[in-house]
Amino acid sequence: MGQSFTTNGAPDERAVEWLKSQSQAVWAQVIRGLDEDETPHDVLTWMIGRREMDRANAVRLFWALFDAEIWVKARDNRERLADMQRLAARIEAGFYTVSALEVSWREAFYFRCAFKQAVREYRRDGFDERRAAFAIPAELFKPITGQAVPARPALRPAHGLTGKARCAAERLGTATVDAGAAEMARRARVAVRGWWLSRLGQVAVCIAMPMGVVAAYYLVTDQVGDALARVGF
Repeated sequence: MGQSFTTNGAPDERAVEWLKSQSQAVWAQVIRGLDEDETPHDVLTWMIGRREMDRANAVRLFWALFDAEIWVKARDNRERLADMQRLAARIEAGFYTVSALEVSWREAFYFRCAFKQAVREYRRDGFDERRAAFAIPAELFKPITGQAVPARPALRPAHGLTGKARCAAERLGTATVDAGAAEMARRARVAVRGWWLSRLGQVAVCIAMPMGVVAAYYLVTDQVGDALARVGF
């Protein structure tokens, strides 16, 4: 569970003012660590609209907001759907021109696996992705080269805030960044485990195929031998 990006349940401008002062590395950990169901919509909308958001962070934000039920039109949530559509369209159109941070292969692998798992049940029921609410750009599944995001990037003072509001926002930001670091560590573990399982599956298939050919050869040979013996050869 992520960190709710609110202060005492009240979103107001403090979260946005704190974010304005932070680097994109901090944004990366905030996006990873936020609870997308609890974080106020105005904060998410503000982030989506910021042209300075790093392209890698836009990808992270898309997957933080992605909801398979809404995407396959099994549930109606126009607000969340609009957010997903707007992010996907802007990423595809190159709206986010800053591209300094990476999406590592582990995180990209995690996104792909999470997506497949989320829609697997719908695919079993005959869901055709051409009937989805919108097309997901291919680059949302791919790694992005760039600088690695530190587990705990340096936090800057919230210059737009003073007094208790500033203290509250900075405490909230620190908690969210910590949650983001823990979430990234979890994603890396899941991705590495998934990668090894997929490789083992491929190795098993590679071993099973020649064994199956050999077994089929001996089976056919035995059957032919029996047939020849029955006719006197």
